[in-house]
Formats: sequence, structure tokens, C-alpha cells
Amino acid sequence: MRIEKIIVNKLFGIFDHEISLNMSDRITILHGKNGVGKTTVLRLVNGFFNSKYSELRAIPFEKLTIFFDDYTHLVILPKQIEDVMRKSFRFSLLKNGTNNKIESFEYKSKAKYLGSDRSFPISIIDEVIPNLERISARRWLHLLTDEILNLDDIIERFSHSLRV
Repeated sequence: MRIEKIIVNKLFGIFDHEISLNMSDRITILHGKNGVGKTTVLRLVNGFFNSKYSELRAIPFEKLTIFFDDYTHLVILPKQIEDVMRKSFRFSLLKNGTNNKIESFEYKSKAKYLGSDRSFPISIIDEVIPNLERISARRWLHLLTDEILNLDDIIERFSHSLRV
């Protein structure tokens, strides 16, 4: 299954983008003015496929649709929950040309405290969670996966250990 097209609506509350991928040459060049969201669209797609939902949460958009070459498409809809910093996401896999859902689920953030307003000391991360090496004030290297994780990623993945 390969991605054929990406559509994002109201990126930053402003931009609508449709990116059709060149399936035959297997290379697509994105070009446009600075600040219209070329890299940000790629961050959204990467955030979904690599389960880095903090990327999806940090970027304002109304709807992300990814079309696949097996005649299905994935729709991602963000939704505010409880407080301003938390979002849930509705993921729906549908058959192209229909509204028939093949699969659908909602992801809700596990962490209670996302964003800059936190009620626990960040230093506790170094004490409680194994296999993390702090590389900057709010970034860690996960030694088992070689991933660079930001504070939101840590809270999402390890909230059970942090009790947040």
C-alpha cells in the first residue's frame, strides 16, 4: 500500500493543500513560498505513521486525508477535549468514493498535562524513566530506539510511570 495523494484542510487555519504523488517516477517535488506549510504537511504525515501524535497535536489543521493506491483513504480529524492543550483524533479508513468505513477509532491523549503548563518537575523524567538520556533542556534520546523525544512525546509514552 503506497500513498497516492495527501490533502490537508485549513493548515494553520488558512491553507488548503492537495499533493498528488508521482507514482511512476516515485519522486515528488514540493515547491511553494516560504511559510505555506510544505514541511509541516510532511510532519503531519510522519507524525501519524510514526505514532508521534505530539506532532499532530502541535500543528493546527482541520482535516488531513491520505489516499492510498489500494482505493482506500485515511481521514484524520482533530478535536479539542477537556482543556485547551489536549486534543483527541478521530482516525477513519474508508473506501474511496464512498463513506463506507472500513475501520475507525479515536485516539485520546493519555497525558493530563501537555504544553507549557505542567505541574511536575521535569527532572523526575531522568529519575523515573529508564533508557532515556537528556540531550537538551526538553529533549531526550531513547537509548533502545535511537529516537529523539520531546517533552510531549515523553508524557504521551510514559505517563503511566510519571503518574500524570
